[in-house]
Amino acid sequence: MYRFKGLFKGIVLYGIVVAILISLRIASCCVPTDRIIENQEPLIETFGYRGVLPGVPMGEYGIKVDFWTESYYINNACVVDNSRPVYEAFHNTVVGIGKDPLERLINSITGGANFETIGRPQYWWGAQVIIRPLLYFMNYEEAATLWQMIFGLVFSVFIASVYRRFPRHIFAAVLLGLLSVNLISVSMIFHTSFVWVIAFGMSLFLMNTKADYARVFMLGGMLTAFFDWMSTPIVTFLLPIIFLLYSVFNEKEKKLTETVISFVKAGVIWALSYGGMHVIRWGLGSLVLRDNVFKMGAERVSQHGTMSDEGFFATVLNDIKLCTQQLSFNVLIPGGQDAKQYWLIVMMLVALIMAVGVALIYRKRSLGVFFSVIAFCPIVWIMVFRGWISVHYWFAYRMLGVSIVLVILSLCDTFHHIWKGWRYAKHNKMVR
Repeated sequence: MYRFKGLFKGIVLYGIVVAILISLRIASCCVPTDRIIENQEPLIETFGYRGVLPGVPMGEYGIKVDFWTESYYINNACVVDNSRPVYEAFHNTVVGIGKDPLERLINSITGGANFETIGRPQYWWGAQVIIRPLLYFMNYEEAATLWQMIFGLVFSVFIASVYRRFPRHIFAAVLLGLLSVNLISVSMIFHTSFVWVIAFGMSLFLMNTKADYARVFMLGGMLTAFFDWMSTPIVTFLLPIIFLLYSVFNEKEKKLTETVISFVKAGVIWALSYGGMHVIRWGLGSLVLRDNVFKMGAERVSQHGTMSDEGFFATVLNDIKLCTQQLSFNVLIPGGQDAKQYWLIVMMLVALIMAVGVALIYRKRSLGVFFSVIAFCPIVWIMVFRGWISVHYWFAYRMLGVSIVLVILSLCDTFHHIWKGWRYAKHNKMVR
């Protein structure tokens, strides 16, 4: 009876959060569009010649920042029809005329009503809940700078909490993993930063409160689906799960099976919450727009896994190579490009084999096994969305940063058990 009561409370909470998020999305479409356009007009030349962010040239760094995807948000913000906010909240109107997204963005500012528009109804685009109000008071350059400051504050609180509450090797592992994914470029735009802010927030709750982790992962999955436009959503599961496992595992009365149950439960809740938000979006969108948004969403999901003409294994290996090459530490790996392609996979396999071997030899509960297995989650994600990764690897690669954190933590745990075993054996030898 208690479990059913808890499930009922969870469903009610889910419904309340959905209602709040939809209300915020509709409210964002009521922000006067004319004022937003007026604030963006001084940046037209910047948008045309340098991309979205002033002072940051196009090129390798620009691609990693992903100006084009970000431009759709500004495009949408400049063409919303305030007279029909409910429709606009589900249609995601953008100007569709232009040779590339940046030209379409300029067209949306110079005369969105005079150009043909299209919709992106498959997505929530919850980022507009923050972006449109900011653009009412300032231009995009100022809004992006303000958001970068907020991102930096959240990250600082997160990393300081890790430093204060955990041993230094855990702090070092988290810091190294996050440094490998160029967090500066992550913070520069809204598109790629929301998942990290959500992940940091979830982790802080798990580290510093006695909050019910089931609700934390439910809310995390919902917010990820709402705010993220398919960048690296799995990050909001992988990073917080580290701190959940430390919390559960360190309780001595907890058995190994309970640790496994906690991991599986958190994963299932996150996945159902994340997927459920998309299903709700497609259902409500179909009703509001009187169109089959379900079909659009299903086709889009299918395309994410079949966007490449290569075979399954060839596509997956190529995606892994592309993602690994983007990691900041790739330049430190000795050897040619062939040697650098799969170094992370080799590390993950070594960590898994060592963790399992040590656990069997010493017959000890080992977090290293958990971490080494979870580190492969991004690889599974790449397999599922293999074609989409091929096209968007320049920002999708960042989920591998959490794999680096997990691999380092697994190796630390393994060597800790080896060290303790060696000292125990040496002590027994001296006693004899």
